Amino acid sequence: MVTSVISGFVIDSRSRRLSLVQPVAASGPAGELDVGRLAEPGLADVVTLGRCQAAEISDGGEECFFLDTLAEYQWARDAAGLAATTLDRLTKPVLEICEHYGLPPWRLTPRQVDKYFAGEGKRGRSTLRQKMNRIDSYFAFLEQRYAGEIARRYGVRVESPIDPFNRPCHRGDFGRRVPPSQRATREFLRAGGSRWTGHASP
Repeated sequence: MVTSVISGFVIDSRSRRLSLVQPVAASGPAGELDVGRLAEPGLADVVTLGRCQAAEISDGGEECFFLDTLAEYQWARDAAGLAATTLDRLTKPVLEICEHYGLPPWRLTPRQVDKYFAGEGKRGRSTLRQKMNRIDSYFAFLEQRYAGEIARRYGVRVESPIDPFNRPCHRGDFGRRVPPSQRATREFLRAGGSRWTGHASP
């Protein structure tokens, strides 16, 4: 059995479930934690205990691969200069909804996201917007770096469950407004705006 811990969650490769756990001290009994494998401070607070062995790929490989992508996502954002506290918050919403459904993220559907955040996972508007945006950002990373590999391994197309219908407002993906040229502005003012508004100038 391979057990992995990341940001307070544990994945059991046999049960194929994500579960919330309490922090474990690094100085625990032998076999409980491999201190040498602990993430260094500032490196996204990610711990992976034991890699999947080749014989266990068919049993626990999908969850192990999920943890690998989370770790790499946090390392990438760490390299981009984000603070350690921010790095930890980036993946918590992903782990939260994956733990709720017992699924890796690429198997989530928009309907499942809607049902969770409209029900059990419902929070204040700003908190919900942050969580949805963080899930969407993680999926952008998956699509960019791992879409082909996930399709080959698991036959699943990577597509964010945050779609145009459940995407929070004020996401920031607004189209660029190109200001009118000086000539167009002069013509507009000369015409009193009648050419654009359909009304005659006074």
